[in-house]
Amino acid sequence: MSDARVSVLMAAYNAMPYLPAAVDSVLGQTLADFEFVIVDDGSTDGTPEYLASLEDPRVRVVTQENGGLAAALNTGLAHCRAKYVARMDADDLSLPERLERQAAYLDLHAEVGCVGCQTSHFGATRVGGSLKMPATHTEIRRALEEGRHAIVHASVMARTELVRRVGAYWPYRLVSEDHDLFLRLSEASQISTIGPVMYHVRVHSGSLNGRYMKSIRRGIDYARELATRRGAGRPPISYEEFAESRDSAPLHRRALEWLDAYARSSYLAGVGDLYGDRALRGKLKLALAASLAPKLTVQRVQRMLTGGRARG
Repeated sequence: MSDARVSVLMAAYNAMPYLPAAVDSVLGQTLADFEFVIVDDGSTDGTPEYLASLEDPRVRVVTQENGGLAAALNTGLAHCRAKYVARMDADDLSLPERLERQAAYLDLHAEVGCVGCQTSHFGATRVGGSLKMPATHTEIRRALEEGRHAIVHASVMARTELVRRVGAYWPYRLVSEDHDLFLRLSEASQISTIGPVMYHVRVHSGSLNGRYMKSIRRGIDYARELATRRGAGRPPISYEEFAESRDSAPLHRRALEWLDAYARSSYLAGVGDLYGDRALRGKLKLALAASLAPKLTVQRVQRMLTGGRARG
């Protein structure tokens, strides 16, 4: 372990123009004794040049060929030397007291292995209210088991050795590597989310999740299948086997899977437009999502918009 109290772990792939603001939000933390491990995952834009310009001694840049988020995070985790590791996405913002509050919480709660913080969405024109994520271990575990969004990946701080002990991130190039990790962490320790809002998730037209929703949902269901098998003492199956079973399911089940993915994708695309400068288009997409999945969309929109405000 290093003298740093926290390792901040970020993966960056073609992260301009949002990367500088994300980095500045980390370097401006009230907790000063941290190291900042940034993995450049084979970027082809201005990301490498920007990272090379950083002079803060707490920043360490690791480069690799493009391998996807999970691979980049595993690479970065191998370079983390502090007791705690905090995730950070390359287009988001951490509020100044985030690291200090989360580290203090882990110091005081030895039974907790991973702690998230409440978050809000923001875009070019708007900052939303708190997403009001589940707070207790029981609530988070239940949401994970049900395949719901339980904890914001990039908002978490965890015990570094615990993350390594449970196997870190899976090797698959799926966007739902966090759901699998949180299930395994919740089997080995307590998980919590604390307030107030200390992390802003940027939503924009290039946000990753909206494009790959079917892959996300499949990955989440695969993570749940692996957890069920662990709980029952059964051997795991590969993702290829799992995907084949889904692809050979009856037509009506495949249609429902597609409809669910399309509704969620429309929701995320609508959020991106709503927080940008295309509010009308965003509202139309949210209306489409609501018509396809009313319960899901209404609950999310209420959480997203409550307490929102314009950026000024």
